[in-house]
Amino acid sequence: TFLKTAGVEWTAQLQDKTCFGASVRTYIAGLTDSTMSAGGFFDGAALQIDPLFRTALTNTSDNLGVVWIQGEVAQGDVGYAMRARGTVHKITAPVEGMVESSLTMQGDDDADRVISLHPLAAETATGNGATYDDTAATTAACAAHLHVTALTGTNIGVVIKHGNASNMSDESTLLTFTSATAAGTSERVAAASGSVKRYLRINMTGTFTSATFSVGFSRKAS
Repeated sequence: TFLKTAGVEWTAQLQDKTCFGASVRTYIAGLTDSTMSAGGFFDGAALQIDPLFRTALTNTSDNLGVVWIQGEVAQGDVGYAMRARGTVHKITAPVEGMVESSLTMQGDDDADRVISLHPLAAETATGNGATYDDTAATTAACAAHLHVTALTGTNIGVVIKHGNASNMSDESTLLTFTSATAAGTSERVAAASGSVKRYLRINMTGTFTSATFSVGFSRKAS
């Protein structure tokens, strides 16, 4: 990748409720909004920065984006992920210097604060991932994001399991992604309600010799 910047921005609208006779303005809280942006050096090859940005701009459905604030190198790293629509794709070619490409996306919902259950890396066999201790169980909604960047084989399926025992002896299925059949696949799955147990891990199925992917999980506030 040639990315060099990425970010998420939130704004909150304030509605003016100032009446005649007031000496100062007063406000009430309005709706919140979010955007995501990314930029870097131009690369026009397949599945690289510029064609991906262009696709995000012209896509008629939501794109899925994720920004890992300090990088995604270990389980538990924190990021923000969202469903968003591309609004601006810009290419800048100076007289001297590097050609750059950038994308701005408008959030189509609030951003999910995610922790990494599977940092971006290649897997070569089916089975369970490492167990993550998320400190405590909760009783609210949850969501998860899957991004598959490379796939050699037919498909890979990813399921998120949860349990209250540290050895996952009581595990059950929490969320299931649609089986991915190609590189460049991304998906968000969610549960609107229900308990989420303390311990989490992924389980991988499918027919593949190598699959590179990332899984981020969002535990909503109870």
